[in-house]
Order: sequence, then C-alpha cells, then structure tokens
Amino acid sequence: MSMIYYARTIDFENFKAKDEIPISIMLDNAVYARKIIYLGKGAIKTNLGTFKCIKFKPTLIPGTIFKEGDAMTVWVTDDENRLPIQVETPIVIGTVKVYLKKATGVKSAMSSKVELKKN
Repeated sequence: MSMIYYARTIDFENFKAKDEIPISIMLDNAVYARKIIYLGKGAIKTNLGTFKCIKFKPTLIPGTIFKEGDAMTVWVTDDENRLPIQVETPIVIGTVKVYLKKATGVKSAMSSKVELKKN
C-alpha cells in the first residue's frame, strides 16, 4: 500500500509508458529495491462513472501471498486527488480486484470524471 501512496505523489508528465521509477521499501527490518512501472494514461469505466486515470504497476515483494515478478496494476484519477479507482493484483491462488465505491471529503474537485454527452 505504501507504494501506491508514494506513486500518487509522482509527477508522471515527464515519463513515457513503460518507464521504470526505482523505489526502496522497508518491510520487516529489510530494505527491498522495487520499481513502479508507468503504463500511461487512459479512461476507465467504473460504477461511479468514467474517469481519466494514470495507470502504473508497483512491483511486489514476494512472500506468502505474492510470487516473484508479480505486479499489481493501479489506476488513480488524473487530477489533484489521485484517488485509487481500481487495483488489480495476482495472488498465489488467483487475482484480487479492488474498486472505489465512494469518495467523500476529497481535497479538490473530481476534474478527472468524464461527463458523457447526451444525444
């Protein structure tokens, strides 16, 4: 989770899709060299509407749940809030998907929400 929160602070404007951003993580008194892979920008449709998002993959620390080399995929809103809209990650027995159901008390307007035009 700390990698997701850290990634929300990165200015991705100077990165291209597939660029890797190094990061060090401390867990159980050990330091791990990990990376965040920037995947670009795009829109994602959710139950809350469609949002312009930044997509990235923080590489995971292998252990009892995650395998070596697995990476979760994270979509955060492409606005000042950088709210995690969707998270998807493989685990030993399958995949976990997490969706934002509600957002209250956000710092800034949700400018990343795409308003669909009615015909």
